[in-house]
Amino acid sequence: MNRASTQPFAPSLAGVRAGVPVRTAALTVAFLMALVAFAALIDMAVAVNKMSASLVTVNDGLRTLHVKLSHTNSTLRQVSLKLTHTNELLDATNLKVLTTNTKLDLTNARAIASIGLLRGMSASVRKTNASLHATNVNLERMETSLGGMEGNLQAMTRKITHAKLLF
Repeated sequence: MNRASTQPFAPSLAGVRAGVPVRTAALTVAFLMALVAFAALIDMAVAVNKMSASLVTVNDGLRTLHVKLSHTNSTLRQVSLKLTHTNELLDATNLKVLTTNTKLDLTNARAIASIGLLRGMSASVRKTNASLHATNVNLERMETSLGGMEGNLQAMTRKITHAKLLF
């Protein structure tokens, strides 16, 4: 056997002969290091398991959020459709209002023209009423005059009748 194979943990101490206690110590240290490494692996496995559980929880939360967002998106699509329909109705209503406004403008223009004609007619009626009033006043005067003439004619008729009786 060669010397290097008997002292695998102390190659720099080639001249020192390694005994059983050194080997046992070296094996114990190696075993302890292996245990520490194994404990570290177990600790990392536990940490990975915890992270995996957290990721499952996050994934479940994301699924729930996705379902809720999908429902919200569906609701927003329905609202969008209803708003589009409402907008179309408002456009149609606006067109009808504009048409009505145009008709009302024409009606107002005709009403203004009619008011002008009625004012002219009213002035003419006032002049006619004034003329009729003056005519009525003249007729009343004529009636009074005729009443006076009638009285005169009656008096003259009596005088003539009386005068005929006398002759």
